[in-house]
Amino acid sequence: TPWVTQAAFNIVKPFDDNAFVMFYDLEQSSSYTRIRNITGATQRELDRKFILRQGKNYIEDIYDSIIDITKEKEENKEEYMYDPGTLDEFGKPMKCYVPTVIIIDSIPTMTSKDTPETIEGQTAQMRKAKALTQFYQKLMPVVKPYNIIIFVINHIQTKIEINAFAKTQPQLMYLKADESLPGGGASIYYANNLFKFVSAGKLNEDDDGVNGANIRIELIKSRTNKAGQMVTMIFDQERGFDPVLSLLKFAEDNNLLEGRNPYKKFVGNPDVKFDSRKFREAFREREEVRK
Repeated sequence: TPWVTQAAFNIVKPFDDNAFVMFYDLEQSSSYTRIRNITGATQRELDRKFILRQGKNYIEDIYDSIIDITKEKEENKEEYMYDPGTLDEFGKPMKCYVPTVIIIDSIPTMTSKDTPETIEGQTAQMRKAKALTQFYQKLMPVVKPYNIIIFVINHIQTKIEINAFAKTQPQLMYLKADESLPGGGASIYYANNLFKFVSAGKLNEDDDGVNGANIRIELIKSRTNKAGQMVTMIFDQERGFDPVLSLLKFAEDNNLLEGRNPYKKFVGNPDVKFDSRKFREAFREREEVRK
């Protein structure tokens, strides 16, 4: 959830107040204070760019809200369109709608509106899977034209095998055989990208300069990139994912660091030394480190 929240804010931050994030916190685990702490948003940005919804929101309610946003953009094009300063594939100038980011946290807590017709002969999971399939199918034609970005959080569960001697295939190539994603196949099929977040070791202030964890992010499905790639980022319990420390971690993982604390240095730049435990401060205060 912190990574998605930070990514969503970074998407809308460069735009005026007409670009915003709609956060459906169905797990009711977030707050405006937490959002401000991990995004670094000012109170004004928080008031104008974040809408946190924690009440009862059915799948159908979320769909209706997204459709309302598309209608608002269509009826007020001049207010919501901008020139990105780029050309399309045919060399013609482009005009785009400002982004709207939808966060849904999470699929296991999503429910549909039950009617006698939908309940009859169906389990709760069957009803949810059907409602989610319709949700994705109906949104596919409108999200791209109106620049609506949807982040949906899911939770990997342990697959229960009926026959221990004949295990079923994983849902995706880069999921383990005993891992399963709830919500039916639509949430997998219609996703452009699927990221798996795996804890890869705790960090503490004394040894690492931060209380948190290494989080390995694996790209397990993509329509625009090569699946199977991964990168490790640094998660700070107070500030969320730290871009500066994550860059340092990337350099370390790719053998671009030399030496030991407090005299570490980047390969090819032996004159600039730093203590990795205080790298955030060094990056902020020393221009030669930022270069």
